[in-house]
Amino acid sequence: MRGDGRRLNSISGNEISLAKHQKKALETIGFSNCIITGPTGSGKTPVAYTWAGLFADDLYNRKIIITSPIKALSNERYLELKMEGIDVGIETGDVKHNRGAIVSVMTQENFFLGYLQPVYDTTLVI
Repeated sequence: MRGDGRRLNSISGNEISLAKHQKKALETIGFSNCIITGPTGSGKTPVAYTWAGLFADDLYNRKIIITSPIKALSNERYLELKMEGIDVGIETGDVKHNRGAIVSVMTQENFFLGYLQPVYDTTLVI
């Protein structure tokens, strides 16, 4: 991973290392925009986190929004990042916490309702 070499851990505390196909995806993507598709459990999230530089030394020089289709996934992403010590906030239909955080996790519905206008202070949307 880029940056200071920290590793992502799952909510259960297991270290998540990138598999060969995930490293290949990152190599192919580079710093381009893309859509990552795959079945549930295929490892899209670690690829997105690494691509976004969530473990980079300069994380605090940008704003990142992570979206998910349902609240349960937003909650999971929020907890993962919170456990890593990342400044993260969450916005779902009924919860809004730490809205000024460097990383904001939200449902896609909240993103479209509240952020569809140009987001000038945001570096990345996942």
